Amino acid sequence: MSAIPVSARTKLNLGCGRRQFPDHINVDMIADVGPDVVHDLNRVPFPFPDSSFTEVCAYDVIEHVADLPTEREGEDEETK
Repeated sequence: MSAIPVSARTKLNLGCGRRQFPDHINVDMIADVGPDVVHDLNRVPFPFPDSSFTEVCAYDVIEHVADLPTEREGEDEETK
C-alpha cells in the first residue's frame, strides 16, 4: 500500500476499515479490508511497543470498543 515501511511509520489508524492512510499503520480486526495489522481492539495490550506513535486516529470506532477506559490506557502507552 505504501512506500513507507511499517516499521518507520509513527502514526496509528485504529479500526481503519477501508479508510487507510499510507503514512499510518492501519489496524482492523477484519483481514479482508487489508490492514497492515489485524487486531481486535477489545484485546489489550495492543501489539506495539510503548511510545511507538506520535498520533492515533480512531474514526467511527470508539462506539465499538467494549471497554473504553482500558482502550484509552492502551492508546496512552503507545503514543509518545
